[in-house]
Amino acid sequence: MRTGLWLLIREASAARNLEALIPLAREYGPSRIAFCTDDREPEHIADDGHINAMVREAVALGIPPEDALVMGSLSPALYHGLDHLGAIAPGYQADVLLLPNLVSFVPDVVLKAGAPVEEIPHVQVPEWVKRTMRLDLVTPDGFRVPWRGGNARVIGLIPGEIVTASLVDELGLEDGYAVADPARDLAKVAVLERHLGTGRIGLGFVHGFGIDRGAFGATLSHDAHNVVVVGVDDDAMVLVVERLRELGGGIVVADEDEVRAELPLPVAGLLSDRPLGEVLDASRGINGAAQALGVTFPAPFQMLAFLALSVIPSLKITDRGLLDVDRCELVPLAVDELVELQPSRLPTQASAPHA
Repeated sequence: MRTGLWLLIREASAARNLEALIPLAREYGPSRIAFCTDDREPEHIADDGHINAMVREAVALGIPPEDALVMGSLSPALYHGLDHLGAIAPGYQADVLLLPNLVSFVPDVVLKAGAPVEEIPHVQVPEWVKRTMRLDLVTPDGFRVPWRGGNARVIGLIPGEIVTASLVDELGLEDGYAVADPARDLAKVAVLERHLGTGRIGLGFVHGFGIDRGAFGATLSHDAHNVVVVGVDDDAMVLVVERLRELGGGIVVADEDEVRAELPLPVAGLLSDRPLGEVLDASRGINGAAQALGVTFPAPFQMLAFLALSVIPSLKITDRGLLDVDRCELVPLAVDELVELQPSRLPTQASAPHA
């Protein structure tokens, strides 16, 4: 920080860092430290708040209110070079929260550019922004993985983290194809390119979701935002992809031959154009439907989005296949144990998180 770097603290739904990093603000003050937004789910915001919740937690952890407010307002504006925002002073835009106290940090009044937010006119989304799903028709054959047996690379989830482990284990084999194995918490994962109509599909396997039936998928998947779908049933995976195409993007949960829940995100496949209450209901619906599939991993849709994030270690998947982030190269599903370093094994059934 003395050399000019900034510390950005995030408190997302899947990865939370405030409690671990806030002692630095206690010791050195708020200068060059900013709270930032990052993957906070709708119900998390509705129940706890957003940046104001980070300010509240920081104060509860011993940060003076004035320092916490600086990290939640002026510091982010300075970091981004927005010299007309982040403070209440002459020449600054009047973005103001009127707080009844410095404990809850829940505002009584919210002003944007001096006007109540209720007066901001609604902006129509252009239709072309809602047409971003350029996918060929998908069949169960598209999700089949020819396999001769042996060890494979497996993406391992780590609770509370967006990094993944690079695991190795044998895959189930049926009629010459690798298959999911719910008994070992081993699901299939696919990434489908959706922007240019290339037809590319990357296939792999993931351990840690706890899913034992059906499939779920989304078009919200950093950073390429392709379709990512996880499942133990190829037919259900196809149903998820087809429904996502019909919706223009979103999040879908399916089991057997039925869509169990969905959250449409028609604006570029990333955003909803519906009121908060409707989004909350749908978000709670997809989370409940995922739990009905056996999913035990917390914030599973957040983690789904990070499976295709090709800059976060260690093993990730893209529409071009598995990516070893540490080595910055695409790697095959099959493992040649003669050239590999000592592999990490999947947890045994007795030690698996859901056991």
